[in-house]
Amino acid sequence: MSEWRETTLTDLGIFGRGKSKHRPRNDIRLFEGGKYPLVQTGDVKSANLYMLNFKLKLATTKKFLW
Repeated sequence: MSEWRETTLTDLGIFGRGKSKHRPRNDIRLFEGGKYPLVQTGDVKSANLYMLNFKLKLATTKKFLW
């Protein structure tokens, strides 16, 4: 079993924030077969120190968003 190690967010990748312009926001096409974690502000707020869970994964970053 691998061990977890503490690191910074910048060591993990590129992070950004924003909002989806796609409507409706809950369009199933945005999430079917999703592979990109969609961490929402509520997820961050309830995570305390460590982010262990998120509810949704985006299927794409651009196809349906703009």
